[in-house]
Amino acid sequence: MSAWSQSNFNITTGTDLNGDAQYNDRPAFATDLTRSSVVRTAWGNFDTKPMAGQTIIPINYGTAPGLFYMELYFNKNFYFGKRPESPKDTAKEKLPQKPYRFQVGIGADNLLNTNNPGAPVGVLSSPYFGRSISLNTPFTNNSAANRALLMRGAFFF
Repeated sequence: MSAWSQSNFNITTGTDLNGDAQYNDRPAFATDLTRSSVVRTAWGNFDTKPMAGQTIIPINYGTAPGLFYMELYFNKNFYFGKRPESPKDTAKEKLPQKPYRFQVGIGADNLLNTNNPGAPVGVLSSPYFGRSISLNTPFTNNSAANRALLMRGAFFF
């Protein structure tokens, strides 16, 4: 089981304000709300075209949703086959070991099917700004579903 509170994400303008061919420039805290470059968000009012003297917002200023995640797995082992005799075996050392094992298992990722949205889109010029458009799946590569039921079979020799 794993749980954590909010994480952070970066808020950017989605434009290249300083001519470095990087589109990850951050906005400034808005000081004049009448400017057309001001965007009002749940995280504050930001100026996407900062003027000299305006304070640029810090990196990772936005807060993303938390996470609650639980995994549960059950495995059953079946041992079979005859262990070959070896010259080192003595009556005292003989153990009822079997050389082969078949394992079956069933499990669940995100057992309680908790909705764990990913970090919101942080680009102010995006129509999806502030919305989570992905799942937060830090313990699995399955980004297509909240919960996954898994069955497993393995042969060991």
